[in-house]
Amino acid sequence: MFVALTVFSLIGSIGLVFGFMPQAWKTWKTKDARHLSLIMFILVNIAAVFFIIYGISFLGRFASPDVSMDQKISSDLIPGLSLLLSNLIVLFGSLVITYVKIKNLKEEKFTKKNLNLGDLNKSNILEGDKK
Repeated sequence: MFVALTVFSLIGSIGLVFGFMPQAWKTWKTKDARHLSLIMFILVNIAAVFFIIYGISFLGRFASPDVSMDQKISSDLIPGLSLLLSNLIVLFGSLVITYVKIKNLKEEKFTKKNLNLGDLNKSNILEGDKK
């Protein structure tokens, strides 16, 4: 039973990292996150922090003297480490995407502001030409 749980935790952790990192890499490389949801990545950041805390709790149970070493390794150490490491990687990638997304939003706001000012200046120039 413990071996199956260990295998499942490892497969889940590997799947989580390899499923998430291509998006983080593409976002970092292109510096474009305009098509991604900021709220989603804020929630992913929060969830990853809680999963990291949960993974640390597994490692805390590993220190308990009540259980045999084999059981500790298969039921606490390996699942705890895989949960901890995979969510640290996901948190890093999600923070990268969140950073790029916020940067894109600021640039978009700045661009819109400048376009609006440019339109105002053009209309003032045109009105001045009519006088």
